Amino acid sequence: MMKKVTVLLFVFLVASGAWAQEDIFRTVQSGGHVVIRQSYEIENAVLGHIARNRYKKNKGYRIRIFFDNGQTARQVSSAIEQAFSESYPAIPVYREFDDLYYKVAVGDFRTKTDAMWFLESIRTKYPSAFIFSDNINFQRTLQPEELGIKNIDNL
Repeated sequence: MMKKVTVLLFVFLVASGAWAQEDIFRTVQSGGHVVIRQSYEIENAVLGHIARNRYKKNKGYRIRIFFDNGQTARQVSSAIEQAFSESYPAIPVYREFDDLYYKVAVGDFRTKTDAMWFLESIRTKYPSAFIFSDNINFQRTLQPEELGIKNIDNL
């Protein structure tokens, strides 16, 4: 008898939980608002985690759009950096001098696929561009429009 009461109580609790979720979805779909209450400890823990990891580097990919060591490499790399920044203001540009070469890299892509999508969209402007693995800055995910990609279907 006690087992039957326990099973019935369990079934009732599960059913009422599912019903409550269904009511929430109806409320949201009909334009209503759902208020989520959480303790300040959880909020502070999340904000602390974000603050501690703000400058953490992650493995990812960038696209090298310039690489040269000629006499005019410094001026050309500066011009390319400026032109790219004007064309794609949402994409970070990294210019460096390393091993007698001036290099310009763009983007902080989390996956190689994201880098490949963007590389295809700039291929006509930068035909010698290539993807390479690097430590990237963690940023929010950019939408295709912010990357300068007009129509994904055409790529």
